[in-house]
Amino acid sequence: MPTCSIGAWPSPALKRKSSTWNTQSSPMTNLFVAYTLVFVILFIFTWLLISRQTRLEKKLDELKQRLKEKS
Repeated sequence: MPTCSIGAWPSPALKRKSSTWNTQSSPMTNLFVAYTLVFVILFIFTWLLISRQTRLEKKLDELKQRLKEKS
């Protein structure tokens, strides 16, 4: 008859089961990670486009100012 004590180390069979469980991920977790990555990439892309737009607008204003000064 096997005995079980409260402070005993987990059996190798239990250890194998827990390590297998940790390596498998649920489809919902994968879906969440995928959507998070897509959101982050879109956010960064949008941020870069907006910053580029503001730089181009500043440059255009400078060019307009130069043209006004020359004429």
